[in-house]
Amino acid sequence: MTLAEVESLARKILTTYFCDSDLEFLISTFADDIIWLGGGEKQKAEGKEAVAACFRSGKDGMIACDMSDETYHCMDLGGGAYLCEGVSWLRSKPGSEFYINMQQRVTFVFRETDEGLKAVHIHNSVPYQAIKEDELFPIESSREEFIRLQSALNIKNQEFENQAQFLERLYNTIPCGILQFTTDPSHRVVALNPMTWKFYGYDSEEAYRRHVTSPLDNVEAEDRGRVLAAIGRLTLNGENVSYRRRCVRRDGQEVWISVVMGRIVNSDGLEVIQAVFTDITEQMRLEKAQEQERILENRFLRAAI
Repeated sequence: MTLAEVESLARKILTTYFCDSDLEFLISTFADDIIWLGGGEKQKAEGKEAVAACFRSGKDGMIACDMSDETYHCMDLGGGAYLCEGVSWLRSKPGSEFYINMQQRVTFVFRETDEGLKAVHIHNSVPYQAIKEDELFPIESSREEFIRLQSALNIKNQEFENQAQFLERLYNTIPCGILQFTTDPSHRVVALNPMTWKFYGYDSEEAYRRHVTSPLDNVEAEDRGRVLAAIGRLTLNGENVSYRRRCVRRDGQEVWISVVMGRIVNSDGLEVIQAVFTDITEQMRLEKAQEQERILENRFLRAAI
């Protein structure tokens, strides 16, 4: 018998028990005079029948786990006896509705027999404070921990949902047009908020998209070169560009907008150019009226002189 074979048996026992919830293979390795010391405060038994009865009584409370970070140390004790100590981490498998994340340590003493290696002693050590007297696994505490984590997750999900709803309402009601379009030369419209299609005089987003494939379709010829140059200067995470330009709505009305453009990665993970614009028609009218007033004042002054 080699130490590698001893380790292999210990590994198989732990894997079938903790990962596959297989009690019978574990019991099949018991020697008649086995002594078991479990992880719970009062978990102990002597003799194959008594130890097997303890394990079988807790069969319905077994929790399937993933086992990782295993290390084993084996020793030949002489006279056909071997010691194997194992340390590993146990984590409850997804979907089990329990939450376990703890280190477990186990010590086996095997004896060579005509039927192969048999366990004469097993000492399993996990944080026993969480294990009740009649449990093989910390069922109650792991269920409570699962419920606590599930509750915390539900609260977070609700917070994210509330935030998403708030942002959606803001996106749909903000008194600014928000328009996203692709970075390639087609500059195809990707997304727009209601203010955009309403500003240009359309009844719906569908109607807007039927007539407009690129935001440049709404740019007057006098400004197209300037806008294309501004788009060309944009870089991801770089500085924004801003400008003002004249627009003509669908009904022929002349309006003015102030635009801020930047290159971003949107919520779908797509790199786009985003333009945010505000209606400054009244401001431009006021500026033109003031300019006209200054011109008239200058004329009157020159005439007086």
